[in-house]
Amino acid sequence: MQEERLSLPEEFFLLAFIQKSGYFKRKIFQSMEFYTTASCVMELFYRGMLMEKDQKLVLVESKRTGLEFLDAILDIFFKQNKNKSLLHWMINLPTRGLRTRHRIANHLVQKKILKPVRKRFLYIIPVKSLLEVKSGIREEIFERMREKLLRCALMDEQTLGLALLMKQAGVLRRYFPEQDVSKIEYTFFSRFFPLIMLPDSFILEKSDLF
Repeated sequence: MQEERLSLPEEFFLLAFIQKSGYFKRKIFQSMEFYTTASCVMELFYRGMLMEKDQKLVLVESKRTGLEFLDAILDIFFKQNKNKSLLHWMINLPTRGLRTRHRIANHLVQKKILKPVRKRFLYIIPVKSLLEVKSGIREEIFERMREKLLRCALMDEQTLGLALLMKQAGVLRRYFPEQDVSKIEYTFFSRFFPLIMLPDSFILEKSDLF
């Protein structure tokens, strides 16, 4: 029986926040919370729970998903009940104390993909961290991306959305050499990107965020 694929936010978290050593990457850019939240909004788009209409973000389905990091965002849309632009929501959601990446991390711990560990900073100060314990899962996500982005395998929205997020967050070059990144950008983001179900307003420069 084939194992169910992780959601877009889970895949993005593992590639963006877990280092090659398997440990949680503590030092991150401020905008990473934005991109983590964006991954959840994209997941809700793909599930048909949100849609963009007349440049406004509309809640289509308020039924809970059972995933805390998605339901926390759904609750805000349901309580606010305001059809604002996608850019408005994406700038404001990360400031609402959602702790999205922490919710995703906790979910991955529950699934026994990550586990809490204690490390020592400078060999003296004890700090809490996370360690990847399900061997090969990041490699599996990466190989799927390679297969679909570089070897012309059948593309799906989640993989292309993941690649877009990684590019915008500056993570893509951590996994692909410059030559491959240039090929991916030309093949998919400049030509194929307008064809997928992803609002154009997801393509933001960091100057738009802060």
